[in-house]
Amino acid sequence: MTRHLRSKQVKQEAGGRAGGFTLIELLIAIAIIGFLISILLPAMSAARQSARIARAHSDLRQVMIGLDGYLMNNADHVPPSRSACGTTIYDQLPVELSNQYFLPPSPNRIPQAHMIDVFSPTGETYKYRAPGGIWFNGTFFDTPDQPAHPRSLIWVPDDFPANQSAGGKYYGNLTGEPPCPAKFVLWSIGPDPKSAKFPRNPILGTVVNSQFPLPAGFWLMRSTDTGLITHFQGRTGFEYVSP
Repeated sequence: MTRHLRSKQVKQEAGGRAGGFTLIELLIAIAIIGFLISILLPAMSAARQSARIARAHSDLRQVMIGLDGYLMNNADHVPPSRSACGTTIYDQLPVELSNQYFLPPSPNRIPQAHMIDVFSPTGETYKYRAPGGIWFNGTFFDTPDQPAHPRSLIWVPDDFPANQSAGGKYYGNLTGEPPCPAKFVLWSIGPDPKSAKFPRNPILGTVVNSQFPLPAGFWLMRSTDTGLITHFQGRTGFEYVSP
């Protein structure tokens, strides 16, 4: 009888150990989970990046449709560009697009349509620029015969719309100047606002955006890349998109 009880107790203890984890087994399980996470995280990050790039292209396409509607309602005249000296507010989406109900209005006092760049670290809108008149520091300037006055300029490569050429020139629709090949441009700053692709001030090291966004050397070319995501319309009405 005593031998039978001891045998039963040994079996119960053995069964109890078999149902749990030893410290070594737990450490091995943790190591395996960590290894799987290290494999999956880059894939998840890449998928998230691809989704944000697709979102930026979709948003810019929506803005392009709004601009097409604006052009039809305004005798093919583009809304003016905007800039404010000494601030980070520049090239924001035209408030005219929200005034005429093509895009949502801004919830604050900034005169802009409300569509936030998914890559902006400070919650700024996607960028817009058209050659010609400009709202500068709250004042509208449109004097094509006076180059010294503020003017919205677009740098256009010589091989537009391929935009692979290093050569090019600024267009501002000044009197006596050839028509700008680009009617307007839209862009997202892309995954890295300080991308190595962007030119920099040699002294301050800050990004110089005066030639944004048409040169293809600034563009994001694949999902793991950095650079601008660009949509633009040529003077003849054809629309183009960066990769």
